[in-house]
Amino acid sequence: MGGLFGSIRAAGLALQAQEQVMAVTANNIANVQTPGYEEEQANLAPAPPLPPPGMNMPAMPGQMGTGVVVTGITSQDSPFLDAQAYAASSTLNDQLTIQNALSQVQSIFNEPSTSGLSSTLSAFWNDWQSLANDPSNVAARTTVISQGQAVAQVFNTIDSQLTQLQGSLDSTVGSQVQQINQIASQIAKLNQQIVGVTAAGQEPNTLQSERAALLTQLATYTQFQETPQTNGADVITIGGVNLVAGNHTTTLVATSNGSNHGYQALSWQGFNTVPVDLGPGTLSESINLRDNTIPGYESQLNSVANALATAVNGRPTTAPAATTLTGTTGLAAGSYEVAYTIVTPQGETEASPVATVTLTAAGGEIQVPPVAVPSGDTVNYYMSTAAGSTTLGLAASGSGSTTVTLTALPAPTAAAPPTAGMGQYGGYAIGASTPTQTDFFTGSTAAGIAVNPALVSNPALLGAAASSPGTAGDGTNALNISDIQNQTWLGDATIGGAYGAMISQLGSQASAANNNVQTQQLLVNSIAQERSAVSGVDLNQELTNLVSSQQAYGAAADVIQVVNQMLSALMAAV
Repeated sequence: MGGLFGSIRAAGLALQAQEQVMAVTANNIANVQTPGYEEEQANLAPAPPLPPPGMNMPAMPGQMGTGVVVTGITSQDSPFLDAQAYAASSTLNDQLTIQNALSQVQSIFNEPSTSGLSSTLSAFWNDWQSLANDPSNVAARTTVISQGQAVAQVFNTIDSQLTQLQGSLDSTVGSQVQQINQIASQIAKLNQQIVGVTAAGQEPNTLQSERAALLTQLATYTQFQETPQTNGADVITIGGVNLVAGNHTTTLVATSNGSNHGYQALSWQGFNTVPVDLGPGTLSESINLRDNTIPGYESQLNSVANALATAVNGRPTTAPAATTLTGTTGLAAGSYEVAYTIVTPQGETEASPVATVTLTAAGGEIQVPPVAVPSGDTVNYYMSTAAGSTTLGLAASGSGSTTVTLTALPAPTAAAPPTAGMGQYGGYAIGASTPTQTDFFTGSTAAGIAVNPALVSNPALLGAAASSPGTAGDGTNALNISDIQNQTWLGDATIGGAYGAMISQLGSQASAANNNVQTQQLLVNSIAQERSAVSGVDLNQELTNLVSSQQAYGAAADVIQVVNQMLSALMAAV
C-alpha cells in the first residue's frame, strides 16, 4: 500500500515498535541490580515490502517498505562465560571454606599466646626445674602438679574444640544437602515452564534468568555440568549423576555413618551403589575438613600428648613376660645375682631389682626373670656371684619382644651390675623403703590426659624428685624430667619441637588458603566483568537507547501529523 495511507501505516508500525523498545529498555533499567538478570534486547526488522514478489506484481519502480516490526526479544547471554563463572565460583567457595575452617583451627590452638600449649608446657618444665632446686618443698610439688593440670586442660580443651568444629562442619553438610535438593526442585519446575513457553513460540527470558540465578547458587555448594536441551530445558549433572533432567530430579541423601562418629555420609536416592563424586565447593570441602584435615591435627596432638605422658611417667620396671634369657652358661653350680636395664632410644636407663637364681649343675642352663621391653628399647642383662663380689659382665641384650638366648657367657667387663631403682622417671613416695610406681599423668590422648588424682590429693606422692628411695633432698629426677624438653621423643623432634612443627604446618596451610582465595577471587572478578560486558545492564547504553527510541517515536508521530494535515488539505480541496 503506497501513498499517504501507506505512510500512515509505516509510521504506526514505527510507533508500536519503539514502544516495545522503550518497554524493554525500561525493564533493563529496572533490573540493573537484580542478581542473575541478563540484558534483554528488542530485535527490529523491516516489515514485509509491497508489492509482494510474484509473476503478477504491478509495474512500478521497485518494492516499497511498509515500516518496522519487532521480531523477538532475546537475552544477551553467553553459555561459555556462564560455565566458566559457575566453575570459578565453585573453586572460590571451596577455598573460602578452607580459609574459614583453618582460621578457626588457629583460634583453637591460640598460638603464640600466654595461654597456648607451648607457653603452658614451658612453664611446666620450668616448674620441674624449680622443684629440682628444692625437692622437699611441698609448695614446689603443688606448683608442678597444678601446672601439669594446666597442661592437661589445654590438651583437653583443644581436642574438645576441634571435635566441636567437626560437628559444626557435619551440620553444615546436612544443611547444604537440603539446599542442593531444594535448588534442584526449583530448576526442574523452571525447566517445565520454559519448555511450555518455548513450545508456544515465545522467548522465556525471565524464566531463564531465574534458572541462571539458581545455578549460581548451586555453584557455591558443588561443581556441576550444565547441558542445554533443544526444547529449552537443562540437564544438570554432578559426578555422572543427573541431579536435574527436565522436570525430574535425583535426591541427594545424607545419613548417619556409625563407623565415622555418626557423621553424615552422602548417597544418591535410588542409586546407592553409585558414589557421590562431588567437585570443588563448600560441600565437598566441608566433608574433607571434617574427615581428613581436622582429624590429622587431632592425631598429631594425640602423639604429642602420648609422648609427654610416656616421657614423664617413664617405663615400668615389671611387666608380663615377653623377653626371656636362657642358655648354657659354662658356670659352676651355685647361686647368682641377675639384673637388667632397659635403655630407651633417648639414652635413659631404667634398672630392675636384683634377682637371685640358682644353677643346680655346672655348665647347665640358667633362666632369668622375664621382662616386657617397649618397642624400640633395648634390654641388657648382667650377672654376678651371689655375694656380688665378682661381676660377670654383660650377658646378653635384645629389643622389643625378641627372645634373647645365651649360648655362652662373654668375658667379664668393667661395668658393674645395675642397682635396683625406678630409673629417671616414674614416682615413689619420698622416704619409702621400696619403689612404688605412681604415674604423674593418666591417659595418653589429648582428650584423656590428666594428672593422676592420687598426686592431686597427696602431693607427697610426687616421687619424681629423687633418683632413688630415701633421698628426699636429691632433685636429680626432677632435673631429668625438666630436661625432657631437650630430648627427642617424636622421631627426631622434641615434644615442643613436634608441637611447634604442627603449628608451623597449620600456619603454612592457612597462609596458602589466604593466597588461594585472593587468586581465585581475581579470576571470579575477571570472568564477572566479561559476563557483564556481554549480558550485564549498562545504564549509559540504556539511556542512549531510551533517547534514541524517544527521537524515533517523535519522528514517527510527526509523520502521522504531516500526513493528517495533507489529507485534511485534500479533503478541503474536494
